[in-house]
Amino acid sequence: MDGQIVLAVDVTPWPRPAAETSPQRSFCHLPGGSRNEARMVPGWPYSMVAALERGRSSWVAVLDAVRLSADDDLTAVTAAQLRQVVDRLIAAGHWHEGDPPIQLVMDSGYDVTRLAWLLADLPVVLTGRLRCDRVMLGPAPQDQRGQWGRPARHGAEMAFARPDTHPSPDRQDQGDQADCDGRGSVTITAWHRLHPRLTRRGFWAEYPGGPFGPMPVIEGTVIRLHTGGLDQPMWLWTSHPHADPTRSPAPGGPTCAASTWNTPSGSSSRPWAGPPRTCATPTPPTAGPGW
Repeated sequence: MDGQIVLAVDVTPWPRPAAETSPQRSFCHLPGGSRNEARMVPGWPYSMVAALERGRSSWVAVLDAVRLSADDDLTAVTAAQLRQVVDRLIAAGHWHEGDPPIQLVMDSGYDVTRLAWLLADLPVVLTGRLRCDRVMLGPAPQDQRGQWGRPARHGAEMAFARPDTHPSPDRQDQGDQADCDGRGSVTITAWHRLHPRLTRRGFWAEYPGGPFGPMPVIEGTVIRLHTGGLDQPMWLWTSHPHADPTRSPAPGGPTCAASTWNTPSGSSSRPWAGPPRTCATPTPPTAGPGW
């Protein structure tokens, strides 16, 4: 979309395995070696937010950096960081009411549905990569008259690894070889109004309603990208922009747009998004080049 701001967030490691006297080191994940090999090296991980250029360009503009510690909740820190960046962009006049929503993209290491919940009051759309073994649920049936028991809150399951569970797509497009750098044709398939099943663990353990109360339904669009040069497709989930907070909730519980628990607009104090942080300037480590 022309004129849309696109921001990417990721963790960038600064390995310092020999700096044994440097404070606040933690372990950084470094890719390398075989495809499934994970290397953990002492150093400083940084959460970086960068603005992406449109089209096929590798140029980015780094807007923010926050050093992560070993006991940080990555999703909470990322939510607070993205909120500050978006607020600064709006205050600087880079986004105005009526502009396309700011696109936030991230890899599979992020809980994109929880981030969509925490940032639901901002003019943003989140897109994150999902594991190929995820299971999503469709919307609850609209007409449940005559059904015994409590109303169903979820629809049929869609297991990514089981094509027989995939419903008819809401949209499907295909590009030619020129659109994907000679790697073969790419097929894009999308299913709307799919959501994960949330359980009362971790962050969601404190959700109001008691231990057996209904959990929120955070709907989005599941996108499958299948390129001829890859054996496995890539799965994405993107949130729905500008959800109407007045629309009726799903049967049996609230949707992402119908509840304001732990969102900035619904909290009387600071929203639960991790400890307060100053994101404009990264904390300078010691014994590093240029510091």
